[in-house]
Amino acid sequence: MSNIASAQWIEERQRRVAELEFTPELTLTIEHRITGDDDIWHVEIDAGQVTFRAGPHPNPTLILTGSRSTTDAIRSGKQSAQRAFLDGELKVGGNIAKLLDSHIQLERVAETLAATI
Repeated sequence: MSNIASAQWIEERQRRVAELEFTPELTLTIEHRITGDDDIWHVEIDAGQVTFRAGPHPNPTLILTGSRSTTDAIRSGKQSAQRAFLDGELKVGGNIAKLLDSHIQLERVAETLAATI
């Protein structure tokens, strides 16, 4: 696995999503935190563009928090994010309604990134 939140890791994901287009109305920021590590990054969708950045966001819409092992299991496909959430291994905070409203467009990001895992 690549080093999560390293400059190379962020750049690779940014390259993969650069050509995706979203409705201009969609504004959403998802911050990812790895417990026990300093790895934090966020994905920002704004005005139809997707941007990956290292570090925290000042006002994320959602915050996903999980351990390194849970994150690696989700990234490798050994565990779904939904199962990790139901098992209490992935915590979700913030505006969950916004996440549910945006799920179809977010699936496009997930499908595009699947090849990088």
